[in-house]
Amino acid sequence: MMTRSFACDGLGADFYWHYHSGANHITAACNALMNTLGQDRLKNPYLEASNRGEFVHRLRAASKGQLREPEDMKPVQRRIPGASLFELRWQGINRVIPDHTSHGRRESVLLRLYFGEPEQFGRSMIGLHCHVKDVTGHAEHDRAIQNQEIEKALQCFTAGMPMAWGIDALKDPPNT
Repeated sequence: MMTRSFACDGLGADFYWHYHSGANHITAACNALMNTLGQDRLKNPYLEASNRGEFVHRLRAASKGQLREPEDMKPVQRRIPGASLFELRWQGINRVIPDHTSHGRRESVLLRLYFGEPEQFGRSMIGLHCHVKDVTGHAEHDRAIQNQEIEKALQCFTAGMPMAWGIDALKDPPNT
């Protein structure tokens, strides 16, 4: 049986970025996504603003339960006791990579952000890890690389669970 995410159930949930103690977790996740695009990329203010807008839009839609499966997100086929793991998907995010010209080379990448929905924290989505998806065209290689990235998300989930990922709002859940 496939688990349906809060991100697409029409109700949504509180979104948190792991180990972020500030108030705006969507901004923290957006910053992580921007960093994932690469520190060596050439900064184009219009492209940077467009990408940030795409990230914020998808994260807010997820927190409102407005995403579509599998276009925007999908379950990850890994077992976590007491939780479900999902990936948010961005297709065609542009970045400019330095090359022999002063303008660089624009390339389009696939970006993924993994999040968990731990049962013990109610309607909560915990952002865990993001990466640029490797697409060399060799399916086995690409799958192996993505599985390594999923493992990083699982490790973050497991390591952070005992301390509620450093998220103050989750450390003392209200009694229900």
